Amino acid sequence: MIRILDERTLKFIDYLNANYTCEKECLLTVLNGVMSLDENGELESAYNDYEELGIIALSTETPEKIIDGNGKEVSQWYYDNYTLLKLAHEYAHHLQTV
Repeated sequence: MIRILDERTLKFIDYLNANYTCEKECLLTVLNGVMSLDENGELESAYNDYEELGIIALSTETPEKIIDGNGKEVSQWYYDNYTLLKLAHEYAHHLQTV
């Protein structure tokens, strides 16, 4: 059997598609276990190119330590939902663009 994403992430994608639709399709590239590179060659956990290609490149890797804007480590909830949060963030940019 071939599986790209876990069931929870697939259900979240269904939720986004059902509740936040738009006319322009956005393709999702899944980079399981690796970080992606943005257009400047910088490591990112998720990257997008909405205007040119309409692609989200999403890594399923969670960083070992995540620091919030106040310099504190994020809660366990943030770690547990990291991939979903990154996907939602990048998809929101897609919606803003289109």
